Amino acid sequence: MNDLNAVCMAGRLTRDSELSFTPAGYPVGRLTVAVKRGVKKGEEWKDEAFFFDVKTSGKLFQTLHDKGSLRKGTLVNVQGYLKQDRWQDRETGENRSRIVIVADLVQPVR
Repeated sequence: MNDLNAVCMAGRLTRDSELSFTPAGYPVGRLTVAVKRGVKKGEEWKDEAFFFDVKTSGKLFQTLHDKGSLRKGTLVNVQGYLKQDRWQDRETGENRSRIVIVADLVQPVR
């Protein structure tokens, strides 16, 4: 049995999308998405922002990037799953990790 690992969110890009290519020529993209959530603090509601790193790939992403559809401030829907990257810091030797969203779909909201 597989555990459920799914992400579906909408948020705004904090910077323009980045496009690179694997040695085999496959397009790979990176984004950062900001998502707001209302949190009650005392008697007031305040917006709290959360920032998520997103990795994605494929021709659809490349097309959206090339058309300029994934610019800073754009509202996007993201669907995918969570992945933990692990590495050892080269300077300190300490183990490091971070959670990223691997997106199957990144779609600008119009």
